[in-house]
Amino acid sequence: TLTLGYSNQKDKTNYFWGSALTGLDGHHLNLPRAYNPGTDWENKDQEINTVFAELRQRLANDWTLQFNANYAQQNALFSGSYQSRWDNSTLTRTVYQAAYDEDQAGFDALASGPFEAFGRSHELVVGASKRIYDMTSHDYSPYARNWPITAGKPDFVHTADGREVTTQDGIYVTTRLSLADPLKLILGGRLDWYDYDNRDGEGDYKVTRNLTRYAGLIYELDDHHSVYVSYSDIFTPQSAKGTSGTPVKPIVGKNYEVGVKGEYLGGALNASVALFRTDQENRAVELPKVQTCPQETCYEASGEIRSQGIDFELQ
Repeated sequence: TLTLGYSNQKDKTNYFWGSALTGLDGHHLNLPRAYNPGTDWENKDQEINTVFAELRQRLANDWTLQFNANYAQQNALFSGSYQSRWDNSTLTRTVYQAAYDEDQAGFDALASGPFEAFGRSHELVVGASKRIYDMTSHDYSPYARNWPITAGKPDFVHTADGREVTTQDGIYVTTRLSLADPLKLILGGRLDWYDYDNRDGEGDYKVTRNLTRYAGLIYELDDHHSVYVSYSDIFTPQSAKGTSGTPVKPIVGKNYEVGVKGEYLGGALNASVALFRTDQENRAVELPKVQTCPQETCYEASGEIRSQGIDFELQ
C-alpha cells in the first residue's frame, strides 16, 4: 500500500513578537483588552510546503515492512518590535528583522511482527531512521534596543547569511515479551548519531553512538485493571546555543513511573493513576546580558532538574 500526501500552509500576521509591558514594580498596568503594543509595519510572512510518502508491504506470518519519507521546505520573513525600557531609561522599542530558509527531511524503515519462543507468542520491531535539518538564516541591521517609540519602520539592510546543518541517525529495536498470560515485558533500545555542522564558522558538535534504553513490565490484574512499572533514558538534542556558538549539550536523564490503569464500559471509560520521577541535565537556560554572545541570545546547560509527582487521568 502506497500513501502520498502534500500540504501547503501560508501564515501572514501583522504582530507576532513581544508582549504588553509590566510596571517597573512588576505589576500589570491594567491596559485595556484591545491594547496592541505593536506597530503597523510589523509582519510575519511564512510559507511551508510538505510532501510525505508511506509504503507498507505485508509479508508472510503477519509481518509488515514499512518505509516512511517526508520533506518540508519553509521560507519566512520576520519583522517586528516590542516595547522596552532598559536600565530604567526612556520607553523605546527593540526592533528586529530576519529571514529563514529551512529544509527538513526524514526517513524511517522498520519491520514488525510476531515470533514464537519458549512456547509463547511475542512481538518484535526493528528499524532505522534519519533526520536532516538544513537552515540558512539572513540577518539584517539594525537590531536596535533603543528605537524611538514613535519612529516608523527602520530601513533594514541585509548584512550577513549563516547556514547550519543538523543530522541525526538512529537504529532501534523493541520487543514485547509474553512471560505469562497476565505478564508482559517490554524492552527497547536506540542508538543515535547526532551531528551539528556550522557551515559558516566554528561551533561544530557531534554525539556518537548514544544508547537510549527503556523497559516496562505490565501485569493484568483482571479483565479491567493492570499495573505497570517503567524506566526510560532521555536523550534530546537542543538548538539553543552557548557563548561559543555551539549548541548546548543534549538533554540527558532518566524517567521512572509506576501506575495502575483501568478500562470500563467496554472501553468507553479509561482511568489511570501514576507516580513518576524525571531527572534531567543540560536543559538550556538563558544567560542574561552576555556581552560576548555571538548570536541574539546565549544559553548554558543546567544542572540536574527533578520533576516528580502523581498523575491522574480520566478519558
